[in-house]
Amino acid sequence: MTRRQAAPRVAALVVLLAATALGAGRAQALSCESNDRQDAQRFGGEVAGAHYFGFETAQGWNFMLEPRPHGWQLRLLDAGGRDLSAATPPLRGETNPRDLYGWHFRSLDNSGPNLGDVNAPQRERNFVIARSGDTDEGYGWLKILDYGLADLEPRARARMVYMRFDVCLVVPKSQAEIDAAASAIDPNFVPEEEERMRACGLPPAYRLEAWLLPRWLEGDFDGDDAIDFMAPVSDVGGEARALAICRAGTWLSILDEYRAADTLGMPASYLRQVEGWRIEPFSRIPLYVDEEMRPEADGDVLVLERFEKSAYAVFWQNGILKAHRLYP
Repeated sequence: MTRRQAAPRVAALVVLLAATALGAGRAQALSCESNDRQDAQRFGGEVAGAHYFGFETAQGWNFMLEPRPHGWQLRLLDAGGRDLSAATPPLRGETNPRDLYGWHFRSLDNSGPNLGDVNAPQRERNFVIARSGDTDEGYGWLKILDYGLADLEPRARARMVYMRFDVCLVVPKSQAEIDAAASAIDPNFVPEEEERMRACGLPPAYRLEAWLLPRWLEGDFDGDDAIDFMAPVSDVGGEARALAICRAGTWLSILDEYRAADTLGMPASYLRQVEGWRIEPFSRIPLYVDEEMRPEADGDVLVLERFEKSAYAVFWQNGILKAHRLYP
């Protein structure tokens, strides 16, 4: 999608946010829910004085509250430093929801609280999240839970010196993310997956069978910067379960019940009991209570888990397949 095609979507979102009284004294809070079409992330914090607040979002963006003479300004920077919230209306004038200023909450002459004579957003601030145009645009909101003001003398401009807040970011999923989520729960192997695994050497004695979901995982198992892939398989009779691991599209390893028990030290029945699997670096796996010291792995590790009961990490170390118990 081009930027020109995305422009109506941004405009539509601006109309939506305007309809929620973005620039008025009362802003209607938007929803903060994840579903199959969007991701929502909620967090909170506090900031005071001349300090700034920063938070890295799930998308790798930097949510910031930067100090300004009368409070803070909200910014949401992508990896390239572009402010994704900059399109928040109104684009002209003194009162933008991204500006969290003390005088927004005071009367025009600063003699008391704002009773409506200053047209400025109050505790709930809604803002646009406008990306590069490859997906629908998102939105966010900041709710001020508590605040402190200074410079309250008549005719002065009040300054916000403390704020405690909640934030929500709602970002539509890309079509690729939607397709990946659908694939993760689909047990049906596509012809390309069958072809790739057979080309790696999966013998006719085994067939692809999604007794674990997602049916297909990819990563760098042995740390050689080549894509490795793996899938659950069973023998043609459907009685024996195993995992087929193909490294760099060339070297096939079959992790069956015998190898799991005899070589890796896992319970012989573990492959029949495992409920979930995933592949990720050791560094992303939390340390568990009573877990032994973790070994070094050549690359990513494969986590096999019985949810809330037990888990093992299967990995390559110096070219040898090994296992490490995570819990219990």
